[in-house]
Amino acid sequence: MGLNGDKPFDIQVNELEKYIKIDHFNGSEVTSRYKLMELFWPLELCANGVELIDSLCLDDPDSRDDITLDYAKSVDAVLYLMKSQDTGSGKDLNTIKLLQSLGYESLFFIITYYDHIKESALMGEQSEEDFQKIIFKTLSPLTELDNSQGIKFVDSRTALLGRIN
Repeated sequence: MGLNGDKPFDIQVNELEKYIKIDHFNGSEVTSRYKLMELFWPLELCANGVELIDSLCLDDPDSRDDITLDYAKSVDAVLYLMKSQDTGSGKDLNTIKLLQSLGYESLFFIITYYDHIKESALMGEQSEEDFQKIIFKTLSPLTELDNSQGIKFVDSRTALLGRIN
């Protein structure tokens, strides 16, 4: 749906570039007159009416916070992603408080770029265990879920190796 109230329409995946340009690698802004894009793909997880919504990050360069927060009011679960290098920043904690004010008490926290923590530990800096203790201490009070359910550490290198194996 367009920002100007245009009616929804279907396009083929190979035509996406005609409608939206996203070039984060060169530091340019997202250029699109659309506020919502729905992509449909057959996925077993979604067979029973489950919908996955990947929202824009808050503080997005195109200032689409309102769209993300509007979606947050109607979802059943929130997976909140944070980079391992700055997990629990003031911005994150303020956003988590906002989500809690919308009624979300069972937040899932996904800590990304965990390979950086592993590399740091190998170089004799902070151990993985110490890092995880800090994360659990910071985030555990912010969700009703226990650490094993509510806080996950992920990285692309481990995922790639898992896929290869």
